[in-house]
Amino acid sequence: MDENKEEIKEEMLIDEVEAKKQFLEELKNKNKEEQKN
Repeated sequence: MDENKEEIKEEMLIDEVEAKKQFLEELKNKNKEEQKN
């Protein structure tokens, strides 16, 4: 039971990291768009 909890925690952390990466990419793209205008 505990092993499962650990795995779920790790998966959640990976998802968080991926979400942050995507968020940063979107911010970069927004900045590029704003600089063009």
